[in-house]
Amino acid sequence: LDAWHEIGRARDNIEAHTGGTPAYDSAQYVRLFRAQRNTYMAGSCIFLMLVLYRFTSLVGDLLALEARAAAVTKQGKNN
Repeated sequence: LDAWHEIGRARDNIEAHTGGTPAYDSAQYVRLFRAQRNTYMAGSCIFLMLVLYRFTSLVGDLLALEARAAAVTKQGKNN
């Protein structure tokens, strides 16, 4: 959430101070780039966290089903 605010502030500074010194302009673009980079990194991490959570839950379900299938097979052989 802070990253979105930082992007907005950087864009506002760029629009408000057009025609400034080249050093100031480039510093503002660097600030905007870093804010955007942090936003994409945070979004990617959240997405990967959800993918990993889903993957681990599917693996857990698979292991439970395999154990159940083995128990049913064993019970079928005993009868």
